[in-house]
Amino acid sequence: SVNSMAGNLTAQMRNIAGYCPCRMVCSGRANGDMAMTAATGGRPFGFWTATALVVGGMIGAGIFVQPGQLALYGWTGFVAWLIAVPAALLLAYILSRLTAARPQATGIVEIVGGALGPLPGVLFGWSYWVGVVSANAIIALTAVRYLAEFVPALTASPLATALGATTVIWALTALNLGGARGAGRFQVATTVLKLLPLIAVVAIVIGLASTD
Repeated sequence: SVNSMAGNLTAQMRNIAGYCPCRMVCSGRANGDMAMTAATGGRPFGFWTATALVVGGMIGAGIFVQPGQLALYGWTGFVAWLIAVPAALLLAYILSRLTAARPQATGIVEIVGGALGPLPGVLFGWSYWVGVVSANAIIALTAVRYLAEFVPALTASPLATALGATTVIWALTALNLGGARGAGRFQVATTVLKLLPLIAVVAIVIGLASTD
């Protein structure tokens, strides 16, 4: 039946989640990650790195790309933001409550599967993965377009843009394979770089408003 197939897929997903296909790489970085875990009281990340992971996940390429795209639609785009923000906050609240209610769960896929059944859990997992893959492509393309302001050759042709985005993805993949310490530091640095333009824009707007 569909439910039994979904149950098997869920079990396989759990096995995959617990299995590292790059054990040789992982064993090479194990000592560094274990030392970092010991230094942070049994946690893989410290406070600032964990905060940067959350902030970096919330402030993505969409914050810098979508305003320009929605500006073409005038007030309709503004209304869309007013609808999307409360919806995102509601979703975050639901996820936080579910996580608090089932702290032993390994992830949101298991929470959904336990509440609604194996099939919804698997569908949620696949849709999440598709969304992450799509978001990674957009983030990489956005990074290349920003870098092209300094190196125009990066967007000289569609092929050059695609190669640049692929290089960004592979570079970040290599960084993550290098261990949690390096990935965490990189996340903190990029989060600061993302926050600085937003703070500058807010400061400019406040300055313009105060002079009127």
